Amino acid sequence: MNDELLESLKSDLDLEGSFKNGQFGIYSDYRERDDVYFIKANKEGLKLFAYQLLCAAKDFEHQEQEQAFQNIALEEVSWMLKDSEIVLKHIEDPSMIEVSETEATKSSW
Repeated sequence: MNDELLESLKSDLDLEGSFKNGQFGIYSDYRERDDVYFIKANKEGLKLFAYQLLCAAKDFEHQEQEQAFQNIALEEVSWMLKDSEIVLKHIEDPSMIEVSETEATKSSW
């Protein structure tokens, strides 16, 4: 995945407009079990979260080329619902050997 593809997706998905109206959050579904969760989001929030994950995938590709593995930081964003019960702080590759949260990379988007 390259920067041009990500920029094209950003344009095709009309993400600039999504920043204003996007909503996304992760919540516990206590009706089921304590360890069951659901996403509460509108379509703009889903597009923004998907784009954030694609940017993280690109960052992992770059790390593989450089052989320098770090967590990918997920910064607070305006479209994340304030009452979201689950806050995702970073993404880590499961093949990574223990990396502390303080070594997280800067968000690429």
